[in-house]
Amino acid sequence: MAEATYNREERLFEQGITSEQEYLEARQALAEAAIAMRSARQKLLALGFSETAITDLPSQGEHDLVHFELTSPIAGVVIERNVSQGESLSADWDAIVIANLSTVWVDLNVFQRDLESVREGQLVRFATTGDMLRGQGRIDFVRPIVGEDTRTAIARIVYENGSGDWKPGLFVDADIIVSTQAVAVLVPPSALTQLDGQTVVFVETERGFVPSQVVTGLEGVGGVEIVEGLAPGERFVSSGAFTVKAELEKGSQEGGHQH
Repeated sequence: MAEATYNREERLFEQGITSEQEYLEARQALAEAAIAMRSARQKLLALGFSETAITDLPSQGEHDLVHFELTSPIAGVVIERNVSQGESLSADWDAIVIANLSTVWVDLNVFQRDLESVREGQLVRFATTGDMLRGQGRIDFVRPIVGEDTRTAIARIVYENGSGDWKPGLFVDADIIVSTQAVAVLVPPSALTQLDGQTVVFVETERGFVPSQVVTGLEGVGGVEIVEGLAPGERFVSSGAFTVKAELEKGSQEGGHQH
């Protein structure tokens, strides 16, 4: 409409029929209409309309104009649906919330006293309650602000979640590796047990698994250092030591103590 009015006023102005004021007003109206059209086009593109759909709008009937598809700008899963059939929506209404869970954030609450030891790039091993899920990653971000109520800061790991097993809202316990030290012999905590008041591991021999008294050293996320009692390369029971101990005690009760 604005373009047709401008073209008419331009012809009339050239013929000296209309005034310059009317011609300039028509040109201004055309410029404002062009700006409004560009703005409307950008809004439609932001809503997910394709270029083809926008171009076809003038040829569509009124019924077609009240039906359109909501297109998500990302791939993901629907985690919230805040609209029902027949309900009207405003421009700022979140009708559907979609999340891409191919990566998740693991946010750790770090106490104020520990912040000096926590840095970006450090390795972190974490697990859900009950060890149903376990994972590891590196710290991508440490929030530089301490919460007034919790007196903790956030250390964040961006974790690949291709399996989809990690769900937002899960609670995890984590160990941050702040330093490492090489040791000669390292065993998992599950390899250690108490026998007759002594810490032992069960070592494989020709007679089967026998208890070997050990002296432990450093303890860390990777395991427990053995200072004495287990040589590098010796085969031992890494898990299930309690079961082996129970079988040994059972045999002792049935057939006397073995020496």
